[in-house]
Amino acid sequence: MVQRKYKQSFPYWPTHSQALQTISQEHWFAIDDLKTWIKEANSHITLNIKYPEKQDRRLGADQALRTHTGDCDEFTDLFITLARIRGVPCRRLTGYFIHPSTYEPEPHAWAEILSPTQGWIPIDIALRTIGSHTMYYIIRKIEEFNPALLDFQLMQPTPALQYHWELPAPQVTALF
Repeated sequence: MVQRKYKQSFPYWPTHSQALQTISQEHWFAIDDLKTWIKEANSHITLNIKYPEKQDRRLGADQALRTHTGDCDEFTDLFITLARIRGVPCRRLTGYFIHPSTYEPEPHAWAEILSPTQGWIPIDIALRTIGSHTMYYIIRKIEEFNPALLDFQLMQPTPALQYHWELPAPQVTALF
């Protein structure tokens, strides 16, 4: 179930896009070693998208690739799409990145891939953090397979009943 769930195509992650399928034909895309593949995907994405460029709306992987613009959302969406095309289960997380020098929270998005041996591994292409989370990340939402999910839902939602509210940015207090 998890394998299928995190390999699906959706509007922000269009695995059938011709432009994204073209990337899958490049020599680096067939690398067997997952760690090396992630580094190559990171290189490809950071060479093809200008950063940082705040977007008024989320563009998705295909649009980001066409316009060569994006912020953390587009970096994440492009990585998720490439991982899913490759057959690697991948999901999107949103929350906050806490700046280490100022402790100011900033809304942020990043991905996780599912390793058969290590479980979910965080991949933050925008901030170039691969394989480890630090105390500077606060997870607010894990977008399962459907990016249209609300930020918060009741434990047993029904199609007629869902609950949603907005959270303010977290207050961060340095412990040291």
